[in-house]
Amino acid sequence: YVAVANASGFDGVYTYFGHSAIIGADGRTLGECGTEDNGIQYAQLSISGIRDARANDQSQNQLFKLTHRGYTGVYANGDGEKGIAE
Repeated sequence: YVAVANASGFDGVYTYFGHSAIIGADGRTLGECGTEDNGIQYAQLSISGIRDARANDQSQNQLFKLTHRGYTGVYANGDGEKGIAE
């Protein structure tokens, strides 16, 4: 999950567009505020969904995989030893 926070309104110098949001592990928007001041948004998070994503999902950050070869870069994704698809 990702919580994206952004101010809304005008502070005398800058104008902020709001639209703070809560994003799920699959990329869906679970909740989003509008441009109102002091907006509050709630979303139901799934503990079993978090555990499943941690166990089964893989990083799609190809640049990281090619340069750093972190632990997320090899597991069952079809990449060879050098980070290039076989």
